[in-house]
Amino acid sequence: MSDGTTGPVIINGIKADNPAKPPVRMEVRDMIKTQPDQWNLYLLGLERFQKSVAENMPLSYFQIAGIHGLPYVKWPNQNWNKMTQVSGRTEFGGFCTHSSILFLPWHRPYLALFEAELYKHVNAIANEFGDNERKADYVKAAKTFRMPYWDWARPDLSIFPPQAGPRADNQVVKPKRPQKAAISPNPLAAYQFRESASNSNINWFPDVNATVRYPAQTSDTPDEVSMKQDLTAFFEGTDQNPKGRNLTERVLFILQSYNNFGAASSNRFNSQSITPGFEEWGSIEDIHNAIHTYTGGNGQMSSPPVSSFDPIFWLHHTNIDRLFAIWQACHDDPKVSSTYVTPKRASNSTFSMRAGSTENITTPLTPFAQSGTKDKQNFWTSEGARYTKSFGYVYPETQDWLFPTREAVLAELNRLYQRASLANILSSTGVDLKNSIEQLRARAVSHLKVENKAESNLVSTQAINLAAVPPVQAPLEIESQVAEVKVPEDRSINKLADNNKYLEWLVNIKALKAELGGNYVVHVFLGDPDDSAPILYVTNHSHVGAFSTFGQGENTACQNCQDGHAEGLQITGQIPLTLALVERYLAGLVDDLSPSSIIPYLQKNLHWRVTLPGGERRSRGELNDLLVSVVTNEVTIPDSPNGLPQYSDQVIPRPEATTNREGGARGNGTGYIGGQVTSP
Repeated sequence: MSDGTTGPVIINGIKADNPAKPPVRMEVRDMIKTQPDQWNLYLLGLERFQKSVAENMPLSYFQIAGIHGLPYVKWPNQNWNKMTQVSGRTEFGGFCTHSSILFLPWHRPYLALFEAELYKHVNAIANEFGDNERKADYVKAAKTFRMPYWDWARPDLSIFPPQAGPRADNQVVKPKRPQKAAISPNPLAAYQFRESASNSNINWFPDVNATVRYPAQTSDTPDEVSMKQDLTAFFEGTDQNPKGRNLTERVLFILQSYNNFGAASSNRFNSQSITPGFEEWGSIEDIHNAIHTYTGGNGQMSSPPVSSFDPIFWLHHTNIDRLFAIWQACHDDPKVSSTYVTPKRASNSTFSMRAGSTENITTPLTPFAQSGTKDKQNFWTSEGARYTKSFGYVYPETQDWLFPTREAVLAELNRLYQRASLANILSSTGVDLKNSIEQLRARAVSHLKVENKAESNLVSTQAINLAAVPPVQAPLEIESQVAEVKVPEDRSINKLADNNKYLEWLVNIKALKAELGGNYVVHVFLGDPDDSAPILYVTNHSHVGAFSTFGQGENTACQNCQDGHAEGLQITGQIPLTLALVERYLAGLVDDLSPSSIIPYLQKNLHWRVTLPGGERRSRGELNDLLVSVVTNEVTIPDSPNGLPQYSDQVIPRPEATTNREGGARGNGTGYIGGQVTSP
């Protein structure tokens, strides 16, 4: 493959010995456990990728990461490359496909390019081991190496892999150094910028020396250190509270319920009605945005033009590509056009697409060349990038020789994600059903502990004031009271589905992407949030999920983003409430899933807050176009454990849940009361 200095970089993925059964991209923690040699080579290869290639070379880590945004130059940025933007702009406007029908397909060859370069470094290192240093084992491991992914939705793992953190002690064996030693600095924790960043006038924000996650706002004060510790405990699983369950529920809901590719892939709002069908609100891109914000805080990972420099970006986007591939395995049918890229009017411009033209399955996915010369490049299209085998890889769930049918894939999803939907739980039997109920009951107990602790704190405070009991004695009594909490014995989840049907409860969010600098977060709670430290909202017991815009301000060089600002681009997100409500049913806090039971509970307990990625709280009233609604959709439970739930075409808005007592919109006017203008 050309290095891009004298001609195009041809991207063909990694050739597999058996194209029908190519190697598998693994979850990074599974790689650590089952393929330690590949894990060792991955760390060494990533380190060399970041350090050994000059940043002005097209195939350097810096240049490949820069395709996603900054420094906003064509790629390869070489004299031979005469490609000009179709928009006719003199300033380079970038390749950005966010909020586009091409969002998922565009990233597939992008990842293949990064993987192919990483693969070269991995194999070079494997061949540097001596014969007495297990060279044969490393060479064998390198041959089938594929880039790992990070599954942040898997309930048996922490949300964030500790191995990618700055304090990780990743031990590696290097050629000619047989003793294991920690790799430092950790190449998964940060990218160390070198000459290209320091010699430019570009604001790489927030630190020109290296990428960073949740940077200190001023300095590492005791309060900031404490907050970082709380966030680490939450994301890396060192605390004892269940977490991330809503991510799992969101993923499974989209993978098994969204039949149309356009709805499943992109967060662009396309409807004229508040109830166009539940598919118009959630998307893989929506969940993708939330993970960027969860991971970065106010660091690079939360900022689109620089997020790709953070090494965790590649693990995150490989997982997004995996979800894309799984969705395809369940829904993509070449005979049905709506199950893949469907023609959409491009409201915004990119390097190769003029605003007003039509994006479709043959739109060039620039700058990724499939073939050609320096005089004429033939770029990948969504049609060519439809199948991962074209790039020499599959995912664990898309090994079609193991999971040849949609039902088999769904069975594996249910196993992996522990039936993160009420329909799947109710259709299960035996051990699966027992385990699911036990997990729901455990979370129900935690809700009661929080409820009882709040009540106990109130009662104890009153008693302390009256009896002058030394304060130190109060918490001991409270904890003993809370520890004895039990859920009601008569609560059966089977009672929630009369005639094998129940209501799915969803929060739908629509927002103008450009507001607040294009990058803000809407947090959704069931219960009173702790507003003392908004950066810790995600760790709140009452926190259900978050919607993130993951956009840019009006001064960006990104043409797609500029056009989105001018157009008034609206995007959507969706946060399921159903499992959170089932937990509260088991705790005795609601009677069932009927509107008569749930709406009064939501009127009292549904809350939402707005923050910037770094945790700064903003008034909901600042957002003129934020709309938060609650809807229900009737679900029919499948007849078999691995069947698909059936979702009614009718979506019913529940404005009572977001309307205050005076008939106005809750949340500083951002709640849906019925009749608001919702057209884009």
